[in-house]
Amino acid sequence: MKYCLLLLIIFMQTKVMAQKKTISLQQLCNDMSATYRTDKGFVGIAIGIIDGDSCYFVNYGNAQDSIEKKISQYTKFQIGSVTKVFTGIAITKLVDEGKLTLDDTYNSVVDAKYAFKSELCDNITIKQLLTHHSNLPKIPFNFNQKKRNELDPFAYYLEADLLQFLALYQPISHDRIEFQYTNINYALLGYVIASIAHTTAMQYIMSEIISPLALQNTAFQLHADTTVAAPHSYNGSPTNLWNFASMHTSGAMYSTTDDLLKLLSASWSIDIPYQKAWQPISTTNIKEVRYASGWQTYFRGKREAPIVTHSGATEGHRCYIGFVPASKKGIVVLSNSSNSPDQVGIDILGVICEFK
Repeated sequence: MKYCLLLLIIFMQTKVMAQKKTISLQQLCNDMSATYRTDKGFVGIAIGIIDGDSCYFVNYGNAQDSIEKKISQYTKFQIGSVTKVFTGIAITKLVDEGKLTLDDTYNSVVDAKYAFKSELCDNITIKQLLTHHSNLPKIPFNFNQKKRNELDPFAYYLEADLLQFLALYQPISHDRIEFQYTNINYALLGYVIASIAHTTAMQYIMSEIISPLALQNTAFQLHADTTVAAPHSYNGSPTNLWNFASMHTSGAMYSTTDDLLKLLSASWSIDIPYQKAWQPISTTNIKEVRYASGWQTYFRGKREAPIVTHSGATEGHRCYIGFVPASKKGIVVLSNSSNSPDQVGIDILGVICEFK
């Protein structure tokens, strides 16, 4: 009886402590997001916090315009360039399985139809694509030649157009030392995955990266999806979701705070491929920042634990995701507005990890 009573007391104390922590995190989110939520363009924001094995969710605003549907941890948002994290993890898996090396050249591993035709591109490596050191342009030269909707820029850029770029592109310089972020790199890594796995890159990422973590609300968005949070512009007016006719592995996914916290948990608990993917493999043009396989790692000092992070943007949606592996704490912030919530995520992560 005494033993049972002791267990009950311990359980009640643990429950009270958890409730207090939830209340304090709610207040923290209230304080750190207050300025963001008073902006004229604010519509909704979903915040997910992970601390070891515990997850906490704080949500504000509406997911849809036509009906009053509150945002929750299961609300889907386009995550833009955070898609690159999943693509990088997929490449990491193929490398670990011995099917690919980071020093392999792009042209040597892809099917002929995906290869650059210029010999000047023969030396571009998988590592250079992963870390944005390929010297490829920020956008394909034929991107603006297509019929375009500025609010949905990828909808008209077909795979045939990307293949045309690969066939006709001539690099200006052989110097591949400088860091230059470009969606082309991760679009091409999709062709690497497809060529090696003998399936589409999207199918491979879904079956080999998404499914093992049971991320039930994470996928590639190929067409308009009414279950995704309604997007809004900087001033809060409704706008449209992005649609991708190609380059899917650079930015075409949607997800939720619930799913992305599961990804963070895997990133410090499952070595291959999730944990290995955020290990830095290259420098950038910023001294404190290293690039990994889809992740950016920020080193704040020799004695400080690094921060692993990425952000994403589409028309009317913004995403910030970051964690500190050493403390097993992380943050996900998703918004259905064009106004970036990155600073909200950075500030909350700083507090929960007690940054100085």
